[in-house]
Amino acid sequence: MMFKMELYKLFSKKRIFLILLTGIVLEVILSMQMKNTMFEGFNSTVYKYYMEQLEGEYTGEKQAWVEKEYNRLKDLTDNEEEYERQYRENEIGADEYRTIVNDVKSAKSRIYTMEYILEKSNYYAEADGNPSYYYDIEISDYIQNMNIDVILVVILMLMILPVFTEDYSAGTIYMVESSKYGKRRLFYCRLKITIMLSAVLGFVFPVTEFITKYIRFDLGDLTADISSLMVMGSSGIHMSVGGYLCLTLVIRIFYTVVLGMVSMWVASRIHNNIAVFAVISAIVFIPFFINQYIPVLARHLLICSGLGIYGVFNTYHTVCGIRTIYFSMIIYCILIMGIVYDLHRKN
Repeated sequence: MMFKMELYKLFSKKRIFLILLTGIVLEVILSMQMKNTMFEGFNSTVYKYYMEQLEGEYTGEKQAWVEKEYNRLKDLTDNEEEYERQYRENEIGADEYRTIVNDVKSAKSRIYTMEYILEKSNYYAEADGNPSYYYDIEISDYIQNMNIDVILVVILMLMILPVFTEDYSAGTIYMVESSKYGKRRLFYCRLKITIMLSAVLGFVFPVTEFITKYIRFDLGDLTADISSLMVMGSSGIHMSVGGYLCLTLVIRIFYTVVLGMVSMWVASRIHNNIAVFAVISAIVFIPFFINQYIPVLARHLLICSGLGIYGVFNTYHTVCGIRTIYFSMIIYCILIMGIVYDLHRKN
């Protein structure tokens, strides 16, 4: 009964739904953009054309075809001046020269993209797993640009903090604490709300981002092996692209719950929304901005890394023989138990 009352108190406020709706709308709008990480000279249309020709599992025959095509394009671009000389000295006719000029022009528009495909084929030749050729640029960009979701963090704090600070701001805390269920039982109700709300938000925002990008962009074959993506080349992960995305979703939910509980603990100490907001923002965002100055293994123990995900999987590190992301999750499980114990003792 008390749990339902606390939920009602939270969601009876129209501003909560407005905050949530605003957050989701902003998430959709920002997800409509995709940051392109490819190099200058790369042509996505050319890349898609070749991927359609090569589509399917990597083979030695496809490797040979890529090498042959690359050499053909390189010969055309390297010998452009020679073709001009032959035309000037009437060694080739006008029609033949016109054909060669068109071929050279086409080669120039394709050569850098084909160079990338050759690099990719060489990577496939050494990669573990079962890499496949397919149009993977936008799914690679999506994964490579995975990072901390600022909107999620802000919405989470705006929704959770009032649960623990409102009694203080309204001046009703002494009346609540003097009631029959004003301390321990109320604490556990609010703990359940924090975990539930954090988990729901940790699911809704990443899924909203993925669905928006899936509709807006060509994310390719999600059943392909993760080794098909060069950005995951040193990750040491063996699963499908879709499986990897599901794994990152689970870990993001976990870290969102961690963030919710840390916010709960700070709010129970400070009792002021603005002050708590500032402290939690510092805990999450300061390490994010100084990330490059933090030792590699220490980065994986930060909340911002868990919320960002890609950074903790793109290279393989272990602590005590355990992959760093899972080791950091163990550390945070211990931290959560400490938070619950501390708040239980206080209440």
